[in-house]
Amino acid sequence: MNAIILARVSTKEQEEGHSIDAQVARLHEYCQRKQHKVLKVCRVIESSTQGERKEFQKVINFANAQKETVAIVIDAVDRFQRRFKETVDLDGQLRSGKIELHFNRENLIINRNSTGTQHLMWNMSVLMSNSYILNLSDNVKRSLNHKVKNGEWIGKAPLGYMNEPDPVTGKRKIVLEPEKSFQVRRVFEEYGTGGKSIREVAALAKKWGLTGYKGRPLTTSLVHALIQNPFYYGAMRVKGEVFPAIHEPLISQELFDRCQEIRLGWKKKPFKYSDKPFGASSNAPTVVAPSPAI
Repeated sequence: MNAIILARVSTKEQEEGHSIDAQVARLHEYCQRKQHKVLKVCRVIESSTQGERKEFQKVINFANAQKETVAIVIDAVDRFQRRFKETVDLDGQLRSGKIELHFNRENLIINRNSTGTQHLMWNMSVLMSNSYILNLSDNVKRSLNHKVKNGEWIGKAPLGYMNEPDPVTGKRKIVLEPEKSFQVRRVFEEYGTGGKSIREVAALAKKWGLTGYKGRPLTTSLVHALIQNPFYYGAMRVKGEVFPAIHEPLISQELFDRCQEIRLGWKKKPFKYSDKPFGASSNAPTVVAPSPAI
């Protein structure tokens, strides 16, 4: 019988750990034992639970293009699927004899002649794989909630900070980035005077040499987001809520609050014609107030 070897990992990091190579080696041995002719070896790097699984679909399309029945040989059920969608999608091709599924670890073959017990074994393996992912997700959520409660930032360090391994514990922690932290503080101080727009402060920061992530040019929108980030006074915003944090503050909360007052009050500044408030006299010429820079 003709066969397609399907080896899958979820991430590029797993591939670099030789997981795919190990799968391919085991599946070649399987095909030799079963005297299958290997038409193609497919190395797939994609999640089995998220997205459209485009690489997976290419394997199925290749199998469908063959004139004879093709055995899709997989190391284990969880390398093939972790949800029941694929079971439903492939039902017609299995029943018509277009393809067979050969699972090496489970020593299980699913084809047009499979018994109810074999299909039950397949479904149970999918159920266990799906349960593993759900439990893993729950564990990650619990871990993240624990970190947040302890004041630990759970993402990439904002501009002006950097992630650095703790020399004692080995865990990564957030520390000030010497040069950029000084420049970020100047952004808050300049804007906190109330005399400059965010666009003007962004232009100043460019002159100082402040850049965004990976040396990208600093944008007005980045400065706008930076000004509103409570991380810089020693807190952190997670899913819309602000929590106390353990990293070193870059500015005082007083300066942060002053910047927010300026930002929120910017569009409410009164415009005047000569020495009279705008609109005070019906004889005054029409003046269109310019839109403030942001």
